[in-house]
Amino acid sequence: MLDANLYTLSFVQSANEPGKLVLIEEGSGEPVYYRLRTGQDEGHRIELYHSLTDAGLASLHNLSSKLKLVSLQNPAAAIELRNSGYIHWEWTFEFGRDAKFCWRRDIVGLKSNKKGFTCWMVRKPDPDYPCAIYRPASSTSPNPSCQILDFNIRRIEVIEDRRGLEVVILLSLLAFTESWSDYENRRPSEQASPPNNIQPLPQPTSLPPAQIDSVSTEPNEILVTESCTIDASVELGLKLLSDPLLLYVYVHAPTPSTLSKAVKVAESIKRTRAKKFGEDLQQYVVDDIISLSLKGKQKQGTTMSSNTSSNTLKIIYHVHLLMNFYLSHRSKAV
Repeated sequence: MLDANLYTLSFVQSANEPGKLVLIEEGSGEPVYYRLRTGQDEGHRIELYHSLTDAGLASLHNLSSKLKLVSLQNPAAAIELRNSGYIHWEWTFEFGRDAKFCWRRDIVGLKSNKKGFTCWMVRKPDPDYPCAIYRPASSTSPNPSCQILDFNIRRIEVIEDRRGLEVVILLSLLAFTESWSDYENRRPSEQASPPNNIQPLPQPTSLPPAQIDSVSTEPNEILVTESCTIDASVELGLKLLSDPLLLYVYVHAPTPSTLSKAVKVAESIKRTRAKKFGEDLQQYVVDDIISLSLKGKQKQGTTMSSNTSSNTLKIIYHVHLLMNFYLSHRSKAV
């Protein structure tokens, strides 16, 4: 929960201009900034402008899945935003004289697949402290919002251009949140199966049909069913692996009959990535209980027992230890 007394910006989509996002100060209702976006995929660029003067403040270029470049204007400065997470999601940048900041994704406190983010001032060996907090839209707040913690930013003596720091924080945040939002919007159509390939499901040996239909999926999950095509699943997997926001993705085969198809999907993704980028994706086997824990869905007191199917298979692919690719077969004996 954000503090209503602190400086907070709401992200509101323009009704007249689809490509324009307006950052409005809560309380006063005055627009402070607006964002424009050009290009698509890895070559896209986003720009931040002052709402009253239309002056360009900064732009962000997505150079690769591990590096983004923020170009400030008046005065001109270049800030590198680097993917610094090895196990956890993290992006870092330096601003001013030896001031280091990092964006981290919030693990707890939010429901569903929507992610919160916090920008931290890194003070090793002293404890880090937050400088900005982002919360996605919810039932109580229709628009996403970012709260700038001025009282903490003023503690940083080496920062002379606090407005410039605010611009870098907001622009980098927009790169993360819009990447995630774009994936959420495109995901249903990518996972939809062509009507002419729909086939009757064989009688499963592990999960009843009702349970298969109700299997919940994550934003970074590919569900391999009898009706989906290998090409469509491979295409989705390649897009997910190129998304800088996702720390890992995994393929889920809900029944034993779809396991062979999931293996083919994984092999094709690995082969294509090797040809395209020269990356050798490593494989690891993980049991079902560990996977549920990673997804935060393991019930309290859950342990490995005779109810867990012996043919559970998970393969994790690592891309330079930054992205993981799970191939999973989850089932329980009836």
